[in-house]
Amino acid sequence: MDELRQPDARAVSAPWWTDADAAELRVLLEELADGVYEHREHCATCCQGAAWCRPLREAFEEVVHWRGRRLSASYAAAMRAKQDLLDLKEAA
Repeated sequence: MDELRQPDARAVSAPWWTDADAAELRVLLEELADGVYEHREHCATCCQGAAWCRPLREAFEEVVHWRGRRLSASYAAAMRAKQDLLDLKEAA
């Protein structure tokens, strides 16, 4: 891992959120958006302009949960790398 850098304003405000994390989230969001448009054309509940049906809400919640898990995993990896570097410096 190079360095932990501050992301731009469009990204999550955590310095451990990597460009790879952002790219993966972008793919998931684009897939969700495409799926929403396709789904709404065929769903009796969504076609009527009502709030999202249960399967659509569940799909959205999965993306939100993925983001939370990814943030946690990226944070853990960044903290591990930081600790490993400190351990190396201390051993030298």
